[in-house]
Amino acid sequence: MQSWLNRKFLKVLIPVMLVFVLASATGAVEAQDAQWHTRFWNNTTFSGDPVHERNDSAIDFDWGDGSPSHYINSDNFSAKWRRKVNFEPGVYRFNATMDDGMRIYVDD
Repeated sequence: MQSWLNRKFLKVLIPVMLVFVLASATGAVEAQDAQWHTRFWNNTTFSGDPVHERNDSAIDFDWGDGSPSHYINSDNFSAKWRRKVNFEPGVYRFNATMDDGMRIYVDD
């Protein structure tokens, strides 16, 4: 059951995070960094140092029963994607769907 929930969580979280940053109700979005800086932890609390870091050009993954890297557990891991994006002034709506949890930070 836990493995199924983690796979389902990642399949939902990753596309949602991409939509979060790229979606705009009004105005243009200008990417300041061409890639996402990605950090992974072998726990679900982001505690300790990341076990793996890399840059990704997009957030669009389906790891199934596997893991993002041989450094990372196939279950019970967490990931953070970070990228600087400047939004034009306006009103924006961010929508997300997930089953385990997700945090979205705007302007740190």
